[in-house]
Amino acid sequence: MEGLTDRRTSSYSVGNGGNCIAVGTAPRAVCVEDSQQDHQPARDRLTVATDAWQTFLNQIR
Repeated sequence: MEGLTDRRTSSYSVGNGGNCIAVGTAPRAVCVEDSQQDHQPARDRLTVATDAWQTFLNQIR
C-alpha cells in the first residue's frame, strides 16, 4: 500500500494464499485490500473515510 502509514496485515495472513486483509491509513481515510495482492493498483482498494471506519468498528465490537 504505497503512500499509506501504519499498514497492518491480519494475524491470520500466513502467506499460504488464504483470504486475509491488510489495512492502512492515509490522510482522512482507511484503506483495505487483499493481503495477497500487494502489487495491485490503488483502484483495487476499498477506501473509507476515517469517521465511517470508526462507526463500522463500533458496530462490530
